[in-house]
Amino acid sequence: YEMDHLPIPEALQKNISYHWYPSGHMVYAHVPSLKKLHDNVANFIDSTDNVSR
Repeated sequence: YEMDHLPIPEALQKNISYHWYPSGHMVYAHVPSLKKLHDNVANFIDSTDNVSR
């Protein structure tokens, strides 16, 4: 739904990802969802880090 209503060029839409959590928007109140969010954010940071290590 969102992608159909946002004025984002098709070439950039591949940069957007969605993740769903059993807890809904209150991930801090459901430990398994909180861990999943943490892992998703960590993977996002790792995938966008352009600094050599």
